[in-house]
Amino acid sequence: MNFDFNQLADAEKALVLPLLPVRINEIADCIGLPSAMVLVAALGGCEIRFTKDPACGSFQRLASVVGELAARQLGEQFAVEEIAYIPRCQAAFTALRAKRVTEDFDTLLRASCSTRTAANELAIRYGMSYRAVEKIVNGGCRARSGTPTKAPA
Repeated sequence: MNFDFNQLADAEKALVLPLLPVRINEIADCIGLPSAMVLVAALGGCEIRFTKDPACGSFQRLASVVGELAARQLGEQFAVEEIAYIPRCQAAFTALRAKRVTEDFDTLLRASCSTRTAANELAIRYGMSYRAVEKIVNGGCRARSGTPTKAPA
């Protein structure tokens, strides 16, 4: 699941920020959090060499993702020979997805969907299994407004 950090509501940002790895916070301090999240979306799970040399393939790849200025800033900030792992930020993405699934589940129930129909709809929408939706709505992050809901057992 990728997301545009600029599109997140304040409550979603508050959920995601504490779950970001230290490396992403270091990168965000250098190029800004929205650009750091673009980097995660494009290169999360990969290793990349931060360099100041625009002729280097690593610099060009980085520049194609975050722009030439940000690539230059990263090259200046981090050691030329440093090969950095770009985290996938899985904990942050998982927490955000769980929040959205539970909110969407509650919305569907308020719109008179059955729990089975709502869980199936969300499984399709989020590209996950029906059982995974059930686990999230039965024990995961719950929306604070309205009454708690349960999926079928």
